[in-house]
Amino acid sequence: MTALRQEAYQLLDEFDESEMTSVVTLLKNYRRSTKQNQNIEEGLEGLRIIESFAGRLPEDFNEKEALAEGLEEKYGNFS
Repeated sequence: MTALRQEAYQLLDEFDESEMTSVVTLLKNYRRSTKQNQNIEEGLEGLRIIESFAGRLPEDFNEKEALAEGLEEKYGNFS
């Protein structure tokens, strides 16, 4: 057990049973908030990656035509 974990256990031992509900709620809220912040950071990183591709297509790019060509190339012509 690390010294930090040992210190945390000692601090928990100092709380009365009536205070433990508040301590547990505080810890759960901290964990939830930490996970939410991590999810937000991951989402923002994904957005930065997507934004890095902005402006890389030619002005006359036709996405429907490119999709049709890609599907035909991969699966052949079903028409």
